[in-house]
Amino acid sequence: MLLSFKIFLSKFIQSLESFLKIILLSKRVSLPAKNTDRCVILGNGPSLQDEYMANKQIFHSLDLIVLNLFANTDLYIEMKPRYYVLNPVEFWSENIDEERHLDRLTLFKNIVEKTTWNIILFVPIVARKSPFLKDILSKNKNLNVHFFNQTPVEGITGLNHFFFKTNAGMPRPHNSLIPCLILAINMRYNEIFLTGAEHSWLKTIWVSDENEALLTQKHFYDKDTAKSSAMKTKIGDKRPLHMILHKFMLAFKGYFEIESYSKYMKCKIYNTTPRSYIDAFERKKLKDIQL
Repeated sequence: MLLSFKIFLSKFIQSLESFLKIILLSKRVSLPAKNTDRCVILGNGPSLQDEYMANKQIFHSLDLIVLNLFANTDLYIEMKPRYYVLNPVEFWSENIDEERHLDRLTLFKNIVEKTTWNIILFVPIVARKSPFLKDILSKNKNLNVHFFNQTPVEGITGLNHFFFKTNAGMPRPHNSLIPCLILAINMRYNEIFLTGAEHSWLKTIWVSDENEALLTQKHFYDKDTAKSSAMKTKIGDKRPLHMILHKFMLAFKGYFEIESYSKYMKCKIYNTTPRSYIDAFERKKLKDIQL
């Protein structure tokens, strides 16, 4: 009895903290209308290109949601996604290192020059006054923006679902798939298929003799060339091992919270990624999807 009360009290305090964060950080946002009842969220994991080559009809029949550096690849033009989620803070922050700034400029240049169809950019509300956002919007009229709140929400499940449903916040967005999933659920897709989401970094983590925590983050566009490197904070500081593992823990925990929310919203999420470490969603193969 005492333990149950302590758990409830802890969650109540988390909900109160989340509510205060929403008051301070969140703004009213709206979401666009969907085209179909099903969508595919494309992580940038090593399996994505092979899955696309084997299942092109599926990718060209359903709404596609892409993220992060996808516009730097040839698949961006070929697949012509409907939505693009630009979640990382380094895309919009002024206080980042030179390497990340140059990566940002390359990405935005590709988005502007390659996008010849109407696409919706999902951008964090904190970026609404970003000069980078204003610049790319002024250069390509095919780009349309909808904002979302990255405000982290924790605590009592029922209150979490309410805050998610009103677009006031989401599970901690330490991975860009988290806002992708929440946005897809809130656009009222009946089925969401997740692909290119191996999340298998755990087997690539190691610590050098200089006590530097390193890992290899492979994507479909660099799976043969990716090298071990330190995971950095937004200002370029190297993360120690405990910070890396904590970040991963929050992401995997967030997927279970999203699975709970998807059931509440009567939405089904399938993970179609071969050998994925995400254990929250039911597995399904892309080739088994009926069009």
